[in-house]
Amino acid sequence: MPDPRGPGPHSRLPSTYDLRELLQRLRRSDPLESIPGLSLTKPVLDEEHEIIQRFDVTVEQRPDRERLPCALCSNNKPKFLHGFVLWSGDGWLRIIGSCCGPKYFGVHYHEMTRRMAKRFSNERAENYLWENLPKIAGVIAKTKLLSDRCLMCDERMKKIREDAPEAVKSIVANANENDGRLCVVHKISGAGPRMKTTAGGSDFQTMTIAPLRGEKALKDKKPLNTYRKNILLILAKLPSISNDDELLEVITDLSTDPQKLRNYADAVMGAFKKVDDLHGRISEAESFFSRENMIGIMKWSDDLESHAGFDLKIQGKSVVIKSNNETCVVKMLS
Repeated sequence: MPDPRGPGPHSRLPSTYDLRELLQRLRRSDPLESIPGLSLTKPVLDEEHEIIQRFDVTVEQRPDRERLPCALCSNNKPKFLHGFVLWSGDGWLRIIGSCCGPKYFGVHYHEMTRRMAKRFSNERAENYLWENLPKIAGVIAKTKLLSDRCLMCDERMKKIREDAPEAVKSIVANANENDGRLCVVHKISGAGPRMKTTAGGSDFQTMTIAPLRGEKALKDKKPLNTYRKNILLILAKLPSISNDDELLEVITDLSTDPQKLRNYADAVMGAFKKVDDLHGRISEAESFFSRENMIGIMKWSDDLESHAGFDLKIQGKSVVIKSNNETCVVKMLS
């Protein structure tokens, strides 16, 4: 039945502020009759309707632990804790239980929930762009400053791969077999051909010498600086915002096409994730050339049971690797 007060105050979908205020008052357990724009009457089903927000309350939040009434079915009697805010063409907002939507609106219920999901997706995209478009210029500047770190790692990786390929192969193979650790297999003291072992027992024991740091960097043959340059090309295609007017202009233009808005937000998010990934790759490569990691590799290669096939020694700030009559000298990064 129509609300006896006549048309409600929301001739169009309520603003985010109005909707947030409504939900806060519901959760504060304000008397429903006191909430502006909310009607407790049953809507006329053949009017225009939109489901605009899902919400949940707990009995602890409700006066006398009562549930909320559903505008569709409960005739102002307690009914639900999980439901939706419904906007109707008569300008009123109503609250309905989650089980009543499909029952009363049928196929239109699913259409309304899909539209609600799209609106939320658009809102998230727009909020993300408001927050992150102004950061693009700073991200570009910081990414350019990563050049030295990328090149230092790239030069060292190239040198060790070219001058000590067998050492690299041996290190990677051992780490692959042992979940990123450098291990050796030792025969247990006293074990021999006549030694009896229990079912499932073994005369040998795997010992971890050291964790291998920078394993991913050692396996990845693509230079870090190439990653960096590719990211800068992606960032260069995004707008460099210098003031609020430019930001407003860009978002206003994007908002005319919701799909374009979402795609643009995804593009910015994807570019930022690539920057984060680059930082991780740099840290990974730097950790491989750290003194601590090189000491671990040296201990592993010195163990006779490692069968490493190379000799590694630390001399000052450098590492000297000898393998197959070849010598590789690489400076450590810490």
